[in-house]
Amino acid sequence: MISKKEDYSYLLDDLRSISYNYYLNYNGDIINKNGKIEKDDRIKLCVDFYALYCMAYKKMNDIKEKSPKKNIDRETIIRALASYEIFNYLINICIAEYRLYGDIGTGIVSYIPYEPLFDFFFEDNCRKETLVKYLNNELDNVLNDENTKKRVK
Repeated sequence: MISKKEDYSYLLDDLRSISYNYYLNYNGDIINKNGKIEKDDRIKLCVDFYALYCMAYKKMNDIKEKSPKKNIDRETIIRALASYEIFNYLINICIAEYRLYGDIGTGIVSYIPYEPLFDFFFEDNCRKETLVKYLNNELDNVLNDENTKKRVK
């Protein structure tokens, strides 16, 4: 067995907490609730990731409901950051795919039923890079650990 399904709900809880305490301003700076610019690299990465994750969730919802909204609203962000099933699926599939093929976004594995979510991250290298950085940062270099890679050829 290459990978077992893990529960990463605590990561989503952390992102939800960060979403209430920090925001990205129009200059690209991360602002804390005291109005100060945040310097912590981990917080910056988490804010970048949660913003991308919420946009991916919105895209997936728009496709599912066949009624795209022009802008992301607070309700969509709340739903995205409360959907443990979808978040755990994303993390577990990325880890399993990396352990099997040495990369994520290969398209070799099935991302169904959340394919639009994955497409959002993998259609742009910058988004994919943010996802990889987030996973490595929060899960102790899970996507760089040479001892856990099991490449299939």
